[in-house]
Amino acid sequence: MEAIMSLGLGYLIGSINPAALFSRWKHVDLKTNGTGNLGATNTMLLLGKGCGLIVMLLDVAKAILSAHLAQKLFPMLKYAGMLGSLGAMIGHDFSLFLHFKGGKGVAAFGGLLLAYSPAVFLSLFGFGILQVAIFDYGFAGPISAGILFPVVVALRSGDFAEVAIAAVAGLVLVHMHMDNVKKAKNHQETPVRSYLVEKLANLRKQ
Repeated sequence: MEAIMSLGLGYLIGSINPAALFSRWKHVDLKTNGTGNLGATNTMLLLGKGCGLIVMLLDVAKAILSAHLAQKLFPMLKYAGMLGSLGAMIGHDFSLFLHFKGGKGVAAFGGLLLAYSPAVFLSLFGFGILQVAIFDYGFAGPISAGILFPVVVALRSGDFAEVAIAAVAGLVLVHMHMDNVKKAKNHQETPVRSYLVEKLANLRKQ
């Protein structure tokens, strides 16, 4: 029961979507413009870097908050924190308040990692950046981190429940980026280097 309540608490917190709030405030429909996602990246593309950064930090924070609250409320459950932040990640992706739509959960996943272990966060973040550099697509980072997370947890603790929670979080993250993989196969996804070259060219024109 405590496990379900930890997940539920995180899910409710995660369902509060900062990007959707900015979308209403700025009168720009993020669901039908840009990437169509209610997350930090699309907010940054359509509403500017400042709004995007705030959304990203809030998405990270709600996963961390969910972990701390769940662990405080259910101190006897060792995995309450991980379950809380997993719930926040799922709530972000499939918000109760947005007809079960949302973002892709990268920032919320980052919050989960930070709550679990800052060292693991830094390791997976660095590895993700390397994968983006190698494969030239932004989704390579989250997908590689999602796949590697349960492996790292297994090597770090060997605890079956922790590994299972990490695996679910990783699977959710990978699932949310499969559309990007399909687009890349159909040459509809912009490579990172091409995007950066275009941005640099635009800056020079200004």
